[in-house]
Formats: sequence, structure tokens, C-alpha cells
Amino acid sequence: MNDMTAANNGRQAANRQRATALNHVAQLCMDGHRDHVLRWLIPEMVRHPALAKIRLWQLDSMMFGSSQSRAVYSIRKARDLINDDSGIRSGHATLGWALDTQADTQRMTAWLWVLTKREKLADTTLTPPDGFPYLPLFNH
Repeated sequence: MNDMTAANNGRQAANRQRATALNHVAQLCMDGHRDHVLRWLIPEMVRHPALAKIRLWQLDSMMFGSSQSRAVYSIRKARDLINDDSGIRSGHATLGWALDTQADTQRMTAWLWVLTKREKLADTTLTPPDGFPYLPLFNH
């Protein structure tokens, strides 16, 4: 088997893993377990690194029925919130990008916060305690 064929087979296997994972995410959402999606997907990504390339807008679309443009807008809003200058286009932001390093988990936190506010899933009128590390999120 030549290198091109091996690389192509690897890409196809990664695409199948992502498709299988997205099908599972869709099933979780249809069963009313949207809250289990990231709890399942993040450890699964550790076992199957190809899942890191799942785009955030795809997850938003599956979890909340958002259009691609609304989902990308939410990612852009989250990036603005944390002054992200990573250079990636918002439509190409992936799960792996959001969890790249411990310092970059602010990307995931900001994205989840924007979704929470947009979908009205939490009481955002609470006053955070002094020294709360995510105060900019509340003030945005």
C-alpha cells in the first residue's frame, strides 16, 4: 500500500469516526439528553483524537437546532468576549480548538456561556461573588 492510499484510508476512518460521533450526539439530543452531549463527547475525543475536528457550529446546530449562520455568529460572539486572536475563522472553530490547552479552555467556557444566554438556560441576573474568575462573561 502506498503512502497516498494509507493517508486516504486514515482520512476516511477519521471522517467515519466523526460521523458516528455526530450521529450519537443527534440521538442524545432527540432522546432529550442534550445535557449529556459534552459529558460524553469530551472523554470520547480523548480516546479518538479525530473527534477534535468536529466543528462547534455542528454541535450547536444539533443541540439547539440553530442554523449554521446563527451558530457561527455565536462562536464569533464568544471569541469577541475573550478577545481571541487565534486566527481561525469562526466557522472552522472545532472542539479541539476550544480545548487546545488549559489556558484555551476559556474558549469553550465563553462558547458555552454564549449558548446558555442565547437559549435562556440559566439565570444570568445573578450577581457573581468578588474575585469570580469569569466576571467579564457576566458583564458582557
